[in-house]
Amino acid sequence: MNLSFQNLQVEAGLTLREVVYTIEEEGLTIKGIGLTMKEVCLTIKKVGLTIKTAGLTVKEVGLTIKTAGLTIKTAGLTIKKKSDIPGAESSKQSSSCEKQSVKKTKSPTNISCDWDPAQVISTRKGIDVNHAREIIRLVDQECTLPFIARYRREKTGDLEIGKLREVLSSYEQLKEVKLKVSKIVSDQKKPLEPEIKESLLKATSLQEVKILSASLRTTGKGTFADRARKAGLAPTAEELLRNRDAVAVRDELQKLVVPGMQGRSTIDDVESGIKYIIADIISKNAKMLEEMKTWLKRSSVKLVSSRARKVLSKLKKSPLKPKKVVAKRKSLGGTAATKKGDSALSPDVIRKYEQYFEFSMVAWRVAPHAICAINRGEQQGVLNVKVVLPDEAYHRFCSHVQRNFLGSTNRNLGHGYGESYGVRVLLDTQQDCWDRLVSPSLKLWVRSELSDTAELASIEVFVTNVRHLLLTPPVRANTVLAIDPGFAKGCKVAVVERKGRVLAVDTIFPFAAPRSEAAAQTLVRLASEYHCEVIAIGNGTACRETEAWLSKLISEEAFGALNVQYTIINESGASQYSITNEASAEFPGMDINHISAVSLARRLQDPLLEYVKVPPVHLGVGMYQRDVNKKLLDTALDSVVMECVSFVGVDINVASELILRKVSGLNKARASAIVKYREDVGPFRNREEIKKPLDFDFRAQFHKPIFRKGVTNMADLKTGQRLTGSVRNVTTFGVFVDIGVGQDGLIHTHNLNGTRLHVGNVVQVSVINVNISRGHIGLKLITIVS
Repeated sequence: MNLSFQNLQVEAGLTLREVVYTIEEEGLTIKGIGLTMKEVCLTIKKVGLTIKTAGLTVKEVGLTIKTAGLTIKTAGLTIKKKSDIPGAESSKQSSSCEKQSVKKTKSPTNISCDWDPAQVISTRKGIDVNHAREIIRLVDQECTLPFIARYRREKTGDLEIGKLREVLSSYEQLKEVKLKVSKIVSDQKKPLEPEIKESLLKATSLQEVKILSASLRTTGKGTFADRARKAGLAPTAEELLRNRDAVAVRDELQKLVVPGMQGRSTIDDVESGIKYIIADIISKNAKMLEEMKTWLKRSSVKLVSSRARKVLSKLKKSPLKPKKVVAKRKSLGGTAATKKGDSALSPDVIRKYEQYFEFSMVAWRVAPHAICAINRGEQQGVLNVKVVLPDEAYHRFCSHVQRNFLGSTNRNLGHGYGESYGVRVLLDTQQDCWDRLVSPSLKLWVRSELSDTAELASIEVFVTNVRHLLLTPPVRANTVLAIDPGFAKGCKVAVVERKGRVLAVDTIFPFAAPRSEAAAQTLVRLASEYHCEVIAIGNGTACRETEAWLSKLISEEAFGALNVQYTIINESGASQYSITNEASAEFPGMDINHISAVSLARRLQDPLLEYVKVPPVHLGVGMYQRDVNKKLLDTALDSVVMECVSFVGVDINVASELILRKVSGLNKARASAIVKYREDVGPFRNREEIKKPLDFDFRAQFHKPIFRKGVTNMADLKTGQRLTGSVRNVTTFGVFVDIGVGQDGLIHTHNLNGTRLHVGNVVQVSVINVNISRGHIGLKLITIVS
């Protein structure tokens, strides 16, 4: 069948001039000569249709061509540019193709927020705005922090790398905010209300965006204001806001009454709907919200927490009893949140939050660790938390409304305008708007500000602790014997020579009576055979018992002429590393439990090269880091690991690919290329091939671990007793110190005498209190030993 058409006019303004269509049944083909289409999208619904043309440009979907019985509708075909047009293809599809539709993936709109990131960071971090802008520019150019700290100091105002990390964290947070706002704006099926969009574009925190986006998610019939708008009352409400005399008396609303229509069936319904719309408009006024937030920042708004009702009922049934002390070395830094359902409202969980059962403090003075604890307690259902706004807040709100919507600053407005119905409506709306919309919104904003501040503080504490842990100086012992303690499966033992080569592994059972003597003999034999005088004990389960057992062997001179000493090693993350593919490749055929013991020995010999194998979040130092934004935390941790590796340097001829990836300027591909070059060509020999390595160890300024020969019991501690210990964890509320009794002691911030400590510091402390039932040891700092 052949059809010819000339000067055919169709929908969307499309003109086909001097075009001959040849239509063939079974494998329809359309050949166009001189076909012109402008800003339309040809969509076809026909089986086995193929289009051949040149220079076809298509942008929109939905063109329908109808003439002389010919209908071309859809086939799921969308063409955007010449290069996208398939050449001479022919396909026959089943009739089900007629039901397919083209799905567009909507990417977030690239919007411009109403804030300058450099200005926001400058205000938050107290640095010069030009320095903040330069740091942002360098980060956007993919410069690493070690590079910026070393080679762009004149651009950053000579900021130390710790401050640079804080700036980077804030910048990453702001990028997350912009991404969230962009997604919200692009996901909306209808245009956002101007007030909501303005507030979103001004938001500078993820919590604030979360609060605003929640107001867009309506369920069921929508909000009161939404229902009033659907009833058609918006024009009257908006006009009344613009002109308070628009409605002189209430009876004028009678003309808006429609019997039987929901929201307009009576004059009371109409009046209520108008008030709901006015309240909604006022509550989203960006100027009012900004003014209230600025004032609240300087006010005495309070954060209050109390026991949840279900906790009260549980305590009546089973009062809290003193906690049984578990013989297990651990830090009390609060590094892991209880998972939902795990020991829900158990006595141990409730006990953690006792100090917040009757808590009240000016919100801006609450310490970051307390914010994290309160948030977690609320999440676990132990605490009820609320924000109490000052009474003055309501008066300031009323003053703003009357000044901006009524043109008056008189708080007692009403007497002079008693005859104006419009004024009375606005005044009546104030209280409802405050109670139902503005006050809850401001309280959520206060919580979000506190949570954001606490989150950034938690990240900074964590990365600072990780940095000092990674930079612990290596112990250059000839050979190290490591013990990974355990009860049921025994203690795993590994002997590792100074360059990291594994000499021997074994498993001993020192706590099983029939096998304890054999365990002692095995340990002594390994130490003697490899002349090992340094022993590392992991600080996990059975650490306390292993330490006491080893101390007894040393005191009995079981090791003969060997001057054996031991130290406690942080074993966090060792088990996670032992089950990775990297560990299997490094130790083929070795039991994963013995891999953990090898890792402990190497952590003592060269902490940096061993710790970087473990995801930093598993290193067991920090403060509530599992509760913070994972992306922000990962970015900060990647930065600090790269900083440490770059500052210390690596031996390029022996470093693994995993370590080389962490060097500033190297990535996975480059690290892999270096390793391949070593394997194919041999070691790097001169500066032509690689820069000269550092001739000093950056870690020399940090603090070595403490070695012991004996152990003390917690019960032996006396008030006033002086001890030497090693800092295990640093938080915003204090420092945890290992004093060799199986339980870390806490130096509270007010007992630090203004001294700033870091993970690895060796300190002399004084015991100020001991609570054996709760496992708490209070310490006071005397001096820093090293």
